[in-house]
Amino acid sequence: MSTLNKQIISSGNPFLDKIFNGGFQLGSIIIFLEDIPSKLYQQFLKYNIAEGMISGDRILFYYSNKSTFEEVYNNLPYKSTQVENILNSQPMKLNDTKEKDTDLKIAWRYENINYTNLIEELSKSLKYIFDLNRLLQDNLKISLKKERVITKQIDYYNKKEILPLINEIVDDFQNISEEENNNINDKEGMIYNRIYLTNFLEFIDKKKINYNEIYIALTALKNMARSLNGFVFITVNKEFLEKKIFNLLQYISDYIFRIQPLLLVPDKEKISNYDAIFHIEKYNHINNIKPIDIETNIYGIIKDKRKVVVEKIDIGVEIDRNTKVKQSDLVKDDINKNNLNNIDF
Repeated sequence: MSTLNKQIISSGNPFLDKIFNGGFQLGSIIIFLEDIPSKLYQQFLKYNIAEGMISGDRILFYYSNKSTFEEVYNNLPYKSTQVENILNSQPMKLNDTKEKDTDLKIAWRYENINYTNLIEELSKSLKYIFDLNRLLQDNLKISLKKERVITKQIDYYNKKEILPLINEIVDDFQNISEEENNNINDKEGMIYNRIYLTNFLEFIDKKKINYNEIYIALTALKNMARSLNGFVFITVNKEFLEKKIFNLLQYISDYIFRIQPLLLVPDKEKISNYDAIFHIEKYNHINNIKPIDIETNIYGIIKDKRKVVVEKIDIGVEIDRNTKVKQSDLVKDDINKNNLNNIDF
């Protein structure tokens, strides 16, 4: 199959970029779902915004509460050239467990030849990497022209209807891009656009849900994504997500990722060396041709002090030093039970 000529934009996380052959396709809507509230999804936001920041992209960041802004936007990770050191930094469980058995599992996992080869490949190909243990350099953060960044808190408690809110976002994007449309050559390469909507459900008044308006709003976001050189990045909590709204998100989006904590995973002891499971529930198709080759829909997430790893699950846990669980014995992907179809339009 011939290579498809589609422009992509980096997610900022080298492991996620590796899965998607460099990043996300321009003009996409990306949905991040969490099964239960946690701060893990914020790490992916940090990577993404930091990548946009150092690249001089336009950034529109909408948030519902100040804690999200403080945690994400004010704590963007450091741009480092110590790629090999960060990639080889030792993992640390989120629950900070120090049980001997868990330590052995993690140590064994990092001896996996597939992981070692991936680290070596990334070390050679990356010029920089983000270090979660340090903050983005001030000179990089302020070098982005003021007119290229909008951070806005939406007062959801005294909110407008959803359509006026979407119109406001569209207006913000038009205003931020107008001044630069005639000066596109002030940086090398193309100026990309990254629009973030954190906790999309807080746009919606649960007392008077209008599904038609939600659909119109999502369609407007879709049209915006396809008209700009960039993407719209939406986070949402699945715990409070109605099935009908999820179906709308499923229909309208290009990528859907779900973060599942281990406590919700059947047979979680088989993959206890991970902090969470990363499900790819939808990704871009072009005329029913896959532009990327995803080997599995299920990946493991492990976070250490300096990075977040998104890794293919294909080996299981150690039974003894010479025997490993087959992939077929691992936790089954429950998304197929929902019989969800990837729909492009």
